[in-house]
Amino acid sequence: MPELAFIVTDSTTLPDADKIVERAGELGQKLTRQPSLDLHTLDFELESGERLGVRLMTSPIPDLADCPTGPTSAGVDKLLEAPSHIIVHVPTLGDDPMVAMVSLAALTTAVMSATEAVAAMLGDGVVFHREEVFVSMAEAGVATGSPPPLLLVEITVAPEDGDRMSFLTHGLTLAGRDEELYVTCSHQGDMGLNMVFSLIEEFTENPNFSYETGSMVPYPTEDGIGADANEPLLCQRQANPTGEGPPVMRIDLPD
Repeated sequence: MPELAFIVTDSTTLPDADKIVERAGELGQKLTRQPSLDLHTLDFELESGERLGVRLMTSPIPDLADCPTGPTSAGVDKLLEAPSHIIVHVPTLGDDPMVAMVSLAALTTAVMSATEAVAAMLGDGVVFHREEVFVSMAEAGVATGSPPPLLLVEITVAPEDGDRMSFLTHGLTLAGRDEELYVTCSHQGDMGLNMVFSLIEEFTENPNFSYETGSMVPYPTEDGIGADANEPLLCQRQANPTGEGPPVMRIDLPD
């Protein structure tokens, strides 16, 4: 299965090939420069023998204005200001999707180090993570050998009726679950986001753990999900609010 990643960049020139090789080595990916087929592409060989292609597109990513946003994403205005994007392509990174995700994130980070990167997204992703956030997650994945929760499970934000908003996860199914998480809260959003972060960590560390429909979910605390002075919250389930994808576990925080 081909592996793809996309980088939004403020640069209109190809990345520095030597910098890519050097940074990739620091992240455990040995690259050897190969002859390129055209002036807009850099080619490298991985230690596995697979070929890494880095192609500069001197135009914004199509439909970027409609791209979902989330707490880790770059602002839409910043994305739209960038004149170019880069496509990172590898035919395959092996049979283990978690290992492949760590490797692809590392290779993408190496390319980002050699250009004026604004944001990046893996091919199956839904949001363009800010440069510093993506790099941090990629480095964490290399250090642990597995994707960090917020690279594996992305979060998007959407307005709700009245002065409310919602957070929706994308990727809990990759962690072995059969549903996503949908949390609504007041427009300030802090407690709702804390709830989402805590439950993502809980669910990725314990894939078999869940809350029954109609049961009560404690508020998040500094130590994760646990009882505190607030009233617990009702666990509900419904169809995915996007109209497609897996069903969701829904939690509504009070205003």
